[in-house]
Amino acid sequence: MKTKKPHRLIKILGRNVPVFLLSPADIDKIAEDTEILGYFSGASQTIYINNTLTGIRYKEALYHELMHAILSFSGVNQLLDPKQEEAICTAAETLAYIDE
Repeated sequence: MKTKKPHRLIKILGRNVPVFLLSPADIDKIAEDTEILGYFSGASQTIYINNTLTGIRYKEALYHELMHAILSFSGVNQLLDPKQEEAICTAAETLAYIDE
C-alpha cells in the first residue's frame, strides 16, 4: 500500500485529521479486522474509509469514524467499554442523513 495524499483533512478539536480512501483489503490490513467500512487509527490520528463506498454509505462510514476520533481526542473513550463506544459511533452515523 502506497501512502498517497489524503482525500481530505478534517479539523477535530484543533487537530487536522487526514482521511484516506483505501481498498477494503488495505483497510483490513491496517485494522487487523475483516469486512469493515472504515477505521480510525488513534496511533496515527488518521481515518481510513473503504474506497468502494459512495453517497450515503460513504457519509455513514465517515461520521462513524469521526466520532471515534472525537471520543479519542477528548479522552471520553477511556471512560467507555468497547461496546458503548461502538454504540455511540453507530448512532453518529445518522448524521449522514441531515442533508439528505
